[in-house]
Amino acid sequence: MRFNAAKLLINPYTHLLDGAFSYVPEIYGHVADDATGAGNLSLQDDRDSAGFVPYSIVTDHRPRDLVRPLEYKDFRAGPQCADLARFTY
Repeated sequence: MRFNAAKLLINPYTHLLDGAFSYVPEIYGHVADDATGAGNLSLQDDRDSAGFVPYSIVTDHRPRDLVRPLEYKDFRAGPQCADLARFTY
């Protein structure tokens, strides 16, 4: 994996995206010949992808509360006696 300053990344924690995503050769980190990414994987593509990838927008949204059940199985006494404890985090 290599860093490419010409490529715009989408923040996985973003709450809002501005723009549309387009499958074009400019979005790939390598020199691509078509929209599927076929091309020379050993050559880095320095074309700017900003016009083809949506921008992550900073908002005043608060972090989301995650309440998921956490399952823990205790197999010390064998699988036939597995205790199941539920917690939330």
